[in-house]
This record gives sequence, structure tokens and C-alpha cells, in this order.
Amino acid sequence: FTPLNVRYIFTSIFLPLLILVFVGFIFFSPEIFDQLTLLVGKDPTLTGRSELWEDILNHAKKHLIWGCGYGGYWVLDSKEIEALYQVYTWLPNEAHNGYIDLTNELGLIGITFFIILLLVNIVRAIKTENRIALLVVIAVLVVNLTESTLFKVGWPLNFIFILYYLDVNNIYYLRET
Repeated sequence: FTPLNVRYIFTSIFLPLLILVFVGFIFFSPEIFDQLTLLVGKDPTLTGRSELWEDILNHAKKHLIWGCGYGGYWVLDSKEIEALYQVYTWLPNEAHNGYIDLTNELGLIGITFFIILLLVNIVRAIKTENRIALLVVIAVLVVNLTESTLFKVGWPLNFIFILYYLDVNNIYYLRET
């Protein structure tokens, strides 16, 4: 897209649209996700995770706009978690999908801010030609499909993501001044 001089426009429009479509499929049509996992020879429930995701997304629908608050869902003495532990005897302490946890805790407003943060970071990494930062962002986004690592205290991958976010922005601002 560089010869057409639409690289940044394409990135600014296509990536958010792709993320919204993916989240929409998981949120509103989880059976499509099941078919994709069967296509690659995996258990459609991802070892019980997809049922957990469905239960957490049903909870997230109750407070879809604002979320239940950062760190406000996985509280051990809450009624929701006690009911969840009756079904899932392996006692999950996260959704095992960071985007579902973000949606549940931060709502659509938080997800929108996250997408903006992500897009700004990607565009600035492209402008500063910081390929390592792009690879780190991609790796974190992929890992976050099966683990809740983003914005969680104590996860090394979260620290690396924030470190590269700061690095990309620091280089970007140094080049702009």
C-alpha cells in the first residue's frame, strides 16, 4: 500500500475493523469460533474455555457499556465467582482470554480506549520503523487470546508490552521535536 500512499489510512481503518469483526464474532456468534477450531483439529471448547468465555460474556452483557470495573470481577467472595466455581471446579481466576476479561471489566468504553491505544502504538511503530515493537505487540495480542495478560499485575508480557509502548512513543516524540 506504500506506492498508493494509503498505508496509514489502510492501517487506521482495516485493523480496527478487523478487531471489531473478531470481537463481534466471539460475542454475538460463538458457533463460528467452534467451527474454526474444528477446522484446525482442536477441541471446540478449548479444554472448557469456550464455555467459561460464554458465561463471562453473559455476565458482561449486564454492564456492557461501562464494565464491572477494573479488577472488579475476579473477587473470590463475590456471588458471581462463587456461582462460577460451582460449574467450573478447576477454579479459574481469569477468563483465559484477555479481550473477554477487558470487555467484562472495562466495557465497550474501555475496549474502545484499548483499541485507540493499540492503533496509536502500531502507527507510531510503523512511522519509527521499530519492527521489534511491532513483533512484541503482535505476540502480546496473540498470547492474550488464550491468557489474560494485558494490564494484569505481575505478568512479564504485560511489562514488556508497556515498555515497548513507552519506547515507541519516546522515539516518536524525539523524532517529532
